[in-house]
Amino acid sequence: MIIMIFILSILGFFVSWHIWRSKKVKQHLSCAIGSINSCDIVVKSKYNSLFRIPNEINGMLYYGLTATVSGIMMAGMFLIVSAPLIIVLIITGGMAVVFSVFLIIIQAFILKQWCEWCLVSAFLSILIFAFEALAFLS
Repeated sequence: MIIMIFILSILGFFVSWHIWRSKKVKQHLSCAIGSINSCDIVVKSKYNSLFRIPNEINGMLYYGLTATVSGIMMAGMFLIVSAPLIIVLIITGGMAVVFSVFLIIIQAFILKQWCEWCLVSAFLSILIFAFEALAFLS
């Protein structure tokens, strides 16, 4: 389970990084779904920040932290029981899922635009959370 959390976190980090990089170099963020500019509309909307930190940076921080903790757990570098670490991952993963669902609702009902990169990130957050819950239960 932990290796899946690690792999999905690395993928999520690169999705967030791609969005961040596209915005930084002012490159059009193309999507296959929605209108031609739907990804740009979503990632440049007023809903693209939490506590004035852009969502893609929050995503890189979340995925980076999750990848680091799961990588350390895989390497067995912690001398403490891994259950507390799984609980920390579950709490942060749960928060990521709630925020992702909130952003999907914003896309669907307020912006009425879809960003496939954002949807992939949300899906990865949900998968990570599911694997964290399975790791805790096993």
